[in-house]
Amino acid sequence: TPRTKAPPPPGAEYVSAGKPANTAGVTRTSQIHIQNTVDKNHLQVITRHTTPRAKALIESGQALPKRVDIKAKTLDKRDELLGGPKNSEGLVGYFDPKLPPKEVMDMLSPQEKKELLARYKARWHEYRELYEYRELVEDMKSMTGKGGIKIVDGLVIDVKTGKPFTGDVDLLELRNYDGSPLTLSQKKRYLDDLMGQRGSNVMHGDVMSWAAGDKGFDPQAKADMLRDAMEGGKGVNIFSPNAAPVAAHLR
Repeated sequence: TPRTKAPPPPGAEYVSAGKPANTAGVTRTSQIHIQNTVDKNHLQVITRHTTPRAKALIESGQALPKRVDIKAKTLDKRDELLGGPKNSEGLVGYFDPKLPPKEVMDMLSPQEKKELLARYKARWHEYRELYEYRELVEDMKSMTGKGGIKIVDGLVIDVKTGKPFTGDVDLLELRNYDGSPLTLSQKKRYLDDLMGQRGSNVMHGDVMSWAAGDKGFDPQAKADMLRDAMEGGKGVNIFSPNAAPVAAHLR
């Protein structure tokens, strides 16, 4: 059956952006798993954007989707200017950032400089707050690695396979197609189903359900992700039954 565009239902918390979804970083296998889940259960699955490089890195076997316990972020071109790993865009990295020399900063446009300084601030806090990763950096002699990972030249590496990590499919919300919430047991069943499907790259629960009392809950991180889903941020993709996914943003 040909798929048509299906905007969010009237009165929903999401506003259609009037264009196809940006699924550049989502593998075809993952999209099929998500679409089958919404078709079968008459759901909407709302996803955040992932790094555009994730699709190629996963499909080629070069990298693994990021696990829920890995809090470090994916790298982009700005990280190279801050002393991060070279030629590693889209991979998960952890490093102590340093601003480039003045002559390099002077070559940047005001907008580029603003973005680089914001990235530096985020990486600076990440390096100092994610103490568990700093312990890995300081103890590279351990070949088992805490949690099965280690840091090699600024990249987070899976000890078992020797592969780095890239972006996973990050769910913002699962709900009924009419916009009504799922029961806790329904949501758990659908999430377990998605996470259990090989190649779905869904590695953890949805952002909307993340709450105080959950392991690793970070209210600021949740607020940042919700802000990024709004207009002016990256927005979201909405998968609806028997329809092509569409781009939207949170009201």
